[in-house]
Amino acid sequence: MSGLSPVGEATAIKSRRLISQRLAAMPLKNLAAVLEVDDSTVSRLRSDQARLTVTQFATLLAALGMKAVPTTAKCVRSPVFDAMVTLVTEAMADQATVTRLFEDVD
Repeated sequence: MSGLSPVGEATAIKSRRLISQRLAAMPLKNLAAVLEVDDSTVSRLRSDQARLTVTQFATLLAALGMKAVPTTAKCVRSPVFDAMVTLVTEAMADQATVTRLFEDVD
């Protein structure tokens, strides 16, 4: 991974490991059908010997339950996000909380 910073390299290694684990867990026939390729291509993909188009890669990520996000994004699991939305919704429904948030602090 030449050209990547140490942080970028660590991220790439972690991503590669997670993708490989999910590839191994998904049945070969399912992957082949999703990517519209033959079984041997999926086998080569699993052994890091196949090339994919950008479209195939995006399809693969979706099939594996993954998505690409900018490195500047902060990702949280759905239950954590849902809990935060609930807390904020309840807090913002309280007029006193809203007033405290937006009053000038001099």
